Amino acid sequence: MNNSKIKKIALCLAVSLLSLTATADEAAFIEMIKLNSAQNGAEIIEHPRLKPDSKIYYFEVEVKKLQEKNIFGPQFFGYSGGEPVFLQLNYPALFNDSRRAKLKNYFKDLFDTTMDNMVFNKKYQVVGVYTDNKDFLATPAPVFSVAYIDTKRGPFKQAINLFEPEPPVIEEPTAVPNEQGKQPTDVCKQAFEEGNMAGMTECTQAELEKEDKRLNAEYKAVMSKLNAAQKKELRTKQRAWIKARDKDCKLEEDSGSAGLLNHVSCLNEWTKKRADELASMK
Repeated sequence: MNNSKIKKIALCLAVSLLSLTATADEAAFIEMIKLNSAQNGAEIIEHPRLKPDSKIYYFEVEVKKLQEKNIFGPQFFGYSGGEPVFLQLNYPALFNDSRRAKLKNYFKDLFDTTMDNMVFNKKYQVVGVYTDNKDFLATPAPVFSVAYIDTKRGPFKQAINLFEPEPPVIEEPTAVPNEQGKQPTDVCKQAFEEGNMAGMTECTQAELEKEDKRLNAEYKAVMSKLNAAQKKELRTKQRAWIKARDKDCKLEEDSGSAGLLNHVSCLNEWTKKRADELASMK
């Protein structure tokens, strides 16, 4: 066998090995898409809808920088197909309740792996839930709550069905009849009266989510009435407020369920107060 044939065979083997490696590296990403019936998100990113649909999409994004840390966790900014996109990486602590019990370990691993290995100006394969829109240079850009993120050579290789079981969404505290058939009881009021830690955290989290939406609405309303210099000043103050809030409400590691409740309660108090302040500025 001459050298030319040997080189050709070696080249073919190398190409085959690279192909097998790429397939193996993408296996978790493909499995995540299949398990959750994820849709191609290219159109959503290019033309973000005015309202998020909470559906699951997959796409590739080049992560450029850490945009901010909000009440839910770090948010990263990047581009997908030349269009801006935001990725929200949730704090694992937010999944430490009964609704997310079967998901919390997965999201903790996702969070830890991503934070330990995130490299900017690098492309990532992402599966995410379309949860919000955010203005970027006067252009609405989609925000995705990350359910999976990986590069072809990344270390995170897990996949999970996000809707098995589907966690219930609590929008408003509900009332349930008691055993004696008396007047309905407010479940949140009952949770605090009984000292039910999981129930108190769940209800406080629901309240925090409402206040966070109100805060964002009030902030946008005030910004819409300001000139360029005033917008810059308010934006600076808002960022300083976020840093002060995160410092005051820092969640200590291994603080347990009581620490989580204190963390969420602190965030709720700060958010409500700031929303009231912004409302008074209109």
